[in-house]
Amino acid sequence: MKKFAVLFATIICFAMISGSFAATNQNTDKNPVTILTMHKLGVVLPSNPSTGYHWVAVYNHDRVKLVSAKYLPDLPIICGSGGQNRYVFYGLKGEKIVFKYVEPGINGKVAKTCIYYIK
Repeated sequence: MKKFAVLFATIICFAMISGSFAATNQNTDKNPVTILTMHKLGVVLPSNPSTGYHWVAVYNHDRVKLVSAKYLPDLPIICGSGGQNRYVFYGLKGEKIVFKYVEPGINGKVAKTCIYYIK
């Protein structure tokens, strides 16, 4: 019974994570950027979504495109343990991407900020 509870909790954690990415990563741009003229940026950030904290990327959507966002849990997978958020962007050279680690809740205070530039 204990194994079932852990499995169920793990599935719920992953469902919440994938739902949040699906809600924020919808590509509704009317003017898509041609990826061939862009430079690639990969970002790996530590994360623990079970705490409610989450990363928010702020960037110019006309000049930078998010092409991949994945959460990879640390092994062994235990409910409450952390992992990594991995992002891949394509954008124009010199463009800035600001990641904010936001607290859970309505106010969403920023606990940490990381800035990256496309080279």
